[in-house]
Amino acid sequence: MSPRLNSLLLAFTLLCTVPSPGARAAAPGSAPETPPSASASGGGVNQALGWEVRPDGPQGAYLLLSDIHFDPFADPALVPDLVRTPAEGWDAVFAKAMPAALPGYTDDCNWTLWRSARLALRLSGVRYDYAIITGDILAHKFEDKYASSGAGNHSGYADFVRKTLQYVNLTLKAALGGTPLYWTLGNNDSECGDYGIIPGGPLLAGLAKDWDTVASDPGAAADFPVDGYYETSLPGTAGRIVALNTIAWSVHLSLKCAGAAQDPGSRELDWLGARLDKDAAEGLPVVLAMHIPPGLSGLKSQCGLPQEAFLKPAYQARFLALLRRHASTVRLLYAGHTHFDDFKSYREGGVCVAAVHLAPSIGPNHGNNPSYQLGLYRRADGSTLDLATYTLASLTSTAAGAADAWSLEYGFRRSYGLPFDRDGLDAATMAVHAGGQARALYEAFYTGRTPSPAALAPSQWLPYSCAQTCFTPEDFTACRCR
Repeated sequence: MSPRLNSLLLAFTLLCTVPSPGARAAAPGSAPETPPSASASGGGVNQALGWEVRPDGPQGAYLLLSDIHFDPFADPALVPDLVRTPAEGWDAVFAKAMPAALPGYTDDCNWTLWRSARLALRLSGVRYDYAIITGDILAHKFEDKYASSGAGNHSGYADFVRKTLQYVNLTLKAALGGTPLYWTLGNNDSECGDYGIIPGGPLLAGLAKDWDTVASDPGAAADFPVDGYYETSLPGTAGRIVALNTIAWSVHLSLKCAGAAQDPGSRELDWLGARLDKDAAEGLPVVLAMHIPPGLSGLKSQCGLPQEAFLKPAYQARFLALLRRHASTVRLLYAGHTHFDDFKSYREGGVCVAAVHLAPSIGPNHGNNPSYQLGLYRRADGSTLDLATYTLASLTSTAAGAADAWSLEYGFRRSYGLPFDRDGLDAATMAVHAGGQARALYEAFYTGRTPSPAALAPSQWLPYSCAQTCFTPEDFTACRCR
């Protein structure tokens, strides 16, 4: 740990220690898509943030996407054609509706927004070494929308789910060329309703073939069809990535289509423990990707009411124990689910043993501006250095499909004065809690500077800040409600 981070850690209070409300401390400061050029040098992000991303240089960039929530039902008139057309031909079907408006702040991602995002990613001037997508690829209430669309009888629903997932995968691959894509499942990514899992079901077997990074690794291809999780290698010497299916640990898990009684959550934890033990023995650094994070929701947790944990207590306790045991192996956790730009620090005995970054969403239906993120890392060992966030600044004033409307919102290191790694995220949570500039930045960045009512008002900071460092209802209540 650097001297600067050490001094910050000593300066701020420990996990879930709350200053008085008035206390404020200074904070540390459909056209064909062609692959991005292999010689892309990083362009604007290098100049804006002082990065040094080059094809053969020591620094590389990776992409973070979350909560795409693609809605093929946004134009109901196109649905019959989509049902009849293979996923490879969907862009031509959607193009019939051009020009179409961008979605509103209560809508999921329509084709116009998805096309705009793909163009922005392709034209960014960055060659991504890899991309992590932290789940919820499908629109909300997907099954209900299918039923009311006139798409056909319900026997074709599972096929339409897989075809939609294929379409998003194929079009992102086209936008990013040969960039490896590491997908995770979200609670909406099911053929059996929200939070549904069918262990060993046809969707998991199909995705194990559709997702290249799974299909190309025999171990991942064998593991994924069981319950929707896998481990494989990151490019070069960056280490390993474990893509978890945290729906199995969710308080809302549904096994109504699973047949015989099963416990996919315990099975996954057993598997994860074995994988991390092996990685630790081999000295391999690991990042974890998931949809639902550990901890609680600051948005939905209030004093005097039951606190809303994301994961079942027994599963979370086992998961956190694995993070403690493998603190020297697991570098960072990437999640989504909330739709907002956030981060968490899990501390034991005054020491951060795990940090979670929650990626903001492409879909805007939570009142947020659509966003994606670029990570900067050291190619030699996979260690992370910085994070850049790009947003579509305002859905209401942006020309439909304009890729140049996406702009750099902020760089983590330049804004918070901290590196984007475990220690940096830990120090940032304490800086937000202490107040000052760090809290103001967090409030602005949380929703991508949205003009919608979802913006985090200064008076609402406390539950969100407590949720950054408190992972149980008891700790949260002590932080939020004393």
